[in-house]
Order: sequence, then C-alpha cells, then structure tokens
Amino acid sequence: MIKHYFISTLRGIKFHPFYSLISILGLSLGLASCLLIFSYWAFEKSFDNFHSDSEKIYRIYQEKSLENGGSSFSARIYSKAGEELRNSFSNTESVLRIHKAGQNTSIKAGENLIAQDGIIGAETTFFDFFDFSFIAGSVEQWKNTPQAIILTKSLSEKLFGETNPINRSLIINGVYGIYQENGYQEFKNYTVAGVIEDLPSNTHLDFSALISLNLYPNPDQEFSNWGSDFYTYVKISSSNQASELKASLSAIEEKGFPETGISFHAMPLEEIHLKSNFINEFKANGSEPVLFLLAALAFLILVIAACNYINFATARVILRNKEIGVRKIFGLEKGIYSINYFSRQFSSTSSHWGLQFY
Repeated sequence: MIKHYFISTLRGIKFHPFYSLISILGLSLGLASCLLIFSYWAFEKSFDNFHSDSEKIYRIYQEKSLENGGSSFSARIYSKAGEELRNSFSNTESVLRIHKAGQNTSIKAGENLIAQDGIIGAETTFFDFFDFSFIAGSVEQWKNTPQAIILTKSLSEKLFGETNPINRSLIINGVYGIYQENGYQEFKNYTVAGVIEDLPSNTHLDFSALISLNLYPNPDQEFSNWGSDFYTYVKISSSNQASELKASLSAIEEKGFPETGISFHAMPLEEIHLKSNFINEFKANGSEPVLFLLAALAFLILVIAACNYINFATARVILRNKEIGVRKIFGLEKGIYSINYFSRQFSSTSSHWGLQFY
C-alpha cells in the first residue's frame, strides 16, 4: 500500500511538472532563506557572550559635546577615568585598560622580520575579562615575565613555524617606550609568554599580539600623557549594579573633567557589536536596525512562500475533483483517500526540506 502511494506521488509529479517544480522550489527557497537569515541573526547575537562573566562586563565610552550642538562618540577614553573607577567605585571587581599600538610596527624573530599590525598593550587584568584559550604558556607566566608578549596562533606560526615559541625573544619596533633623562628609550626586546588560539569571529576585539603594560614603573603617571587612547572595561560585582556604575561615571566627570563637554557612559559587553558604531572601534561593528530589517524580510519571505504553496495546493485539489469522483464510483473509502492525500503532501514537504539542506 505504501509503495502504491509513493508511485502515485511520483506519477503526480511526472504529469504535473510545472506545478511540482514551482511548489517544491518556491517553498524550499523560502524556508532556506529564512534559515539562512536566522543563522546570521544567531551569529550576530552571539558576539562576546562566550566570556564567562560577560553579563557583568561594561565598556566605558566617551561623549564629547560639539560647538554646533551635536555630539561625537568615541570607544576610547582618557586613562584617568579608568584610574578613578579603580580607586573610587567600591563595587568594581576589576578594571582593564587596553591601548592599541600605532601602524608601521614590525616584529623580528631571529632572522625573520615582518611588518605586523594589530599589536595591543593591556593591563594584566586582561584575562580576568576575556576567556581566550591558551595553546602554550599561561596567564601567570604573562604576568610575571618582564616585557612579556602573547601571540595568536597564526602569528606564532608565521614567526616560529611549528616550534615552541615560549621564552623566545622578539624585537618589536614602533610600539612602546619611555622618556628618561637621556631621552626617549623604546622598549624593543620582548619575551613570548604565551600563545592563544586565533580570535573567534564573534568578538569585537581584534589583535594579533598582546603586550603586558607592566612595562612602566608608574603606569598611571605614564598613561596620563597618552590622551584619550584607552579602551576601558569594568567588571562589576553584580549586573544589578549598573545604575551605581552610571552614578560613579557622573562623579568622575564632575571631578576630573569639569566644563570640558566630556561625559562617560557604560555599555554592556554583549551589546557592543550591534549598538556601538563609534569612532576608534577595534573593527567595524554590526547594526541592530539592519538585523531587525532582515528578520522582517525573513518573515515576509516565509509568508509569501507559504501563500504560494497553499494557492497551488488548493488549485490542484479543485482539479482533482474529477479523479476523486471516479475513485468513489469504484468504492474508494474516505479514510483511504485521506491517507493517499496526506502521503503525497508528506512526500512533497520532504522534498522541500531535502532541497534546502542540500
């Protein structure tokens, strides 16, 4: 009996190829488009939520009032704001400041010299905020090694191939230095203290090498000369303390930046990718309005595909009234015909899903 239903379904497709093609392809393409858009939606919403304390982490950004009445927003702020947060906000678990090195930097490992962008400097609290997996070395080694650097896997392979780079020396030009009595002295010699996996695509961060900023004996004094060049992150004790963080930022504005037109705001880590399109971002972020537009488009596609399928199915039922009448004359039972009809629909629907996953 089942074999008969299957043969009947194939015969229907054979004798009505245009209807079958439009019906199967229409719904299949509609469902496939919706699944594709849903996958993109899920990817965009997954940014930075893989960090263990992501719901308690905020990035501080800066708003500057302009003379024309508008405002400019920057992802980087003055180091003093981070220093004040660390010293005055009692509910802060940790504060992290990250500095992005300039362009035209180079790295030399033995005789291998390459131009390399994407080098950042960070305080040793970096891994209290971000969970990136170590392939070699450790956080403790990075904290305790003078002039330490962590490489991503791809950069490590570019410099050292398949050999273990831990405790190997690097010469890096164009990143950090300090003014002393005899002039500016650049920090050039670094020691590899760790290798991490390449950054996943669903993070707002973008770097290839991470230098520990414990280079400086008095970092707060040194950083105060660097201007508004720091990405600053705060981890609070509980996600319910966001309002207290906002109040602390207002106090910092009044204390350290009076009458400058500068104000500070906190943005949850998981919202940075879709809601932060400020100047000085690590890389281009996504857009939440575009994501909602795509969701509306997916719903519209699904409705159109479903309506198209229902219209064709209804038209076919009307055309098959003659067949039903002939079958009833020969004693076709209602239940048997229902089974036959639903088996055809099941075969057709299976074809839709099969095509979209193909």
